[in-house]
Amino acid sequence: MSAHIKAEPPSQSPYFSHLAPPPKPTSPKPDVISVVFDFSPNGDRFTFPRFSILEYLPGRTQVIASFLVIRKGSAAASAPGEYNRNLTYYQPVTIRLLAANPKILEPLSRVVAPPEEVRKYMNGIFDKMSPAKPAYLVLRLPRAKGDEEAETSEAPVQMSTGLVKRFYSPPNSLVPLAT
Repeated sequence: MSAHIKAEPPSQSPYFSHLAPPPKPTSPKPDVISVVFDFSPNGDRFTFPRFSILEYLPGRTQVIASFLVIRKGSAAASAPGEYNRNLTYYQPVTIRLLAANPKILEPLSRVVAPPEEVRKYMNGIFDKMSPAKPAYLVLRLPRAKGDEEAETSEAPVQMSTGLVKRFYSPPNSLVPLAT
């Protein structure tokens, strides 16, 4: 007696339905939309500008960033009458950021606009607005312990003009910077 076994294709078999498990829902990695620097002791926060030119230095642990700060003349913290209250002014700023690990500075490249878009934006600002008068940030060095009397005095800070450039020149990624 011979038995005949009839094989059916898997798709027509009434007993087996081999379905692939549904794909696991993957949440997309959130895009970085802004980088905020938080200066914790005093609570100041700084949102990194979208329209910035970035120049990463070799090793990618340093980046030079150039951007424009834009303010109305009425918001200027300066002597009265130095700025027209109805005009808008721009101040170019260049900063250098250093990090021990390149991954710390990597998000900056994801939040800034493409370089051509930034240049177009900056050229539009240069055409429409007036430059602010040059201002130099004062660097305050930590004082030695026991020098309390110097901390309370309000002596004016003197700057050597030979060390300060009186013009703005943005970084050029075609020309390497000397380190």
